Amino acid sequence: MALSTTTNRVSFSGNGSTTIFSFPYYFLANGDLVVILRVDATAVETTKTITTHYTVSGAGVAAGGSVTMLTAPASGETLIIYRDPAATQGLDLAENDASPAESQEQAHDRIMMIAQRLKDRMDRTVRLTDGFAPTFDLKLPSNLNEALSKIPVTNATGDGWADCDDWPSTTDIDEAEANATAAAASASAASASASAAAASAVTAAAVAAEQTFVDVVYLTFADSPYTVTASQVGKVFDVDCTGGAVTVNIPSIALVTTVNKAFVFVKRDLSVNKVTLDANGTDTIAGAATITLDSQNAGAILVADTGSAPDDWTKLLLGSSGGGGGGAGLEWYFGDSNGPIEEVLSNGLRVLDFGQSPEEQEMFCQLAVPDSYVQGTQIKLIDGKFFSPTTSGNVLFRTETVIFKANIAATSSPTAHTATNAQQAIDGTTNEIVEMSDIDLTNASGQINSVAVAAGDTLLVKFYRDTSAETSGLADTARLLRSSLQPKFTA
Repeated sequence: MALSTTTNRVSFSGNGSTTIFSFPYYFLANGDLVVILRVDATAVETTKTITTHYTVSGAGVAAGGSVTMLTAPASGETLIIYRDPAATQGLDLAENDASPAESQEQAHDRIMMIAQRLKDRMDRTVRLTDGFAPTFDLKLPSNLNEALSKIPVTNATGDGWADCDDWPSTTDIDEAEANATAAAASASAASASASAAAASAVTAAAVAAEQTFVDVVYLTFADSPYTVTASQVGKVFDVDCTGGAVTVNIPSIALVTTVNKAFVFVKRDLSVNKVTLDANGTDTIAGAATITLDSQNAGAILVADTGSAPDDWTKLLLGSSGGGGGGAGLEWYFGDSNGPIEEVLSNGLRVLDFGQSPEEQEMFCQLAVPDSYVQGTQIKLIDGKFFSPTTSGNVLFRTETVIFKANIAATSSPTAHTATNAQQAIDGTTNEIVEMSDIDLTNASGQINSVAVAAGDTLLVKFYRDTSAETSGLADTARLLRSSLQPKFTA
């Protein structure tokens, strides 16, 4: 009989009750139909077995037949039925024998059904478009068995597939995606910082035109807690903490409606007592509820930013604020022994790689103790950040610090203070940055080997990864952000 359609497959959504499914196309034998059950949520497909899972009726009937499932497909499952006759020819014609038209027609029908199945399979393959003019060799590389978890890519000339050795792995792509995400976050942060800087510049220009700093208010411990009012905008608050710590309550940003939106706070004394600036209600100061001024001449200019939610004060630090360190990072250098490997990542981030072996990969820096340093205060390294391409393990970064004072030979090797910080764990996420705990450069009393550190002294700091003391140590590289460590000379 004639085949009036090229369609040779149907599909049905399961409902947990229907078992009979129509196949309204001509097929010659029950075994010519293939039945597949697909789980929609997982895309897992299972080819079912005739008699075991289903029965067929209607073979040889022009209008087709039906498939009866022994178990009704459930909701969330799809039943696919298609015609796939065996690529064989069963008609045997003997010379001078009768040639029944029906037998010949069935043979022709079978050939056409096989052709339709081949076309169906060709339509589902990856192939060149009919309009593709250049030459392209679609044959896959002969070492395909070595391409586990890799993604095919074309060769450099674009006329075939690259060798499997040049294909990127799924790990490569995951790392590239992670780096791209980090780069995008960095770009977003840079854009936000640039926008904030631009806004601050505009504000500064407007404030300067209105005479920014109009008066000085002197505060002492006796005034604490002191509440600043919005009408005091443009004033400098000179705070003396000799008698004790001083808390200053900042006004609500919503009340600062003048063009000039700046307040200035300075700590003038040498004591270890702090000035705490406390934001009002849900307002924040650079994203935090409070900030502190720790050392003599430490200061901050707070500029009201009404465009954020919640309202946020932009913080411009003065003097020795920010822990006595500085945002540019320390100048580390490598000695004659093993040093970490310096590397620039694809997103531009500079890192120092501390491997698992050899035991110590060390670097050095020299710190000048500032004039504002209060003797007896513990000195630390803070704000260190590191990460690893491995998802688990512990890392122990340590320091050994020696002190050089006047009248000490520069070639001597004084006894060092070894940091007492604990190891830190990689928390299970590849390349996720870990905030390093503070590392002590002196004891709690500001001493190194019983010698008190004083302003003007020079500290020599050796920084290294102590793999011998790591428990369940990271079996991979620990990557330190190049400029993340800062010294802190204040309490």
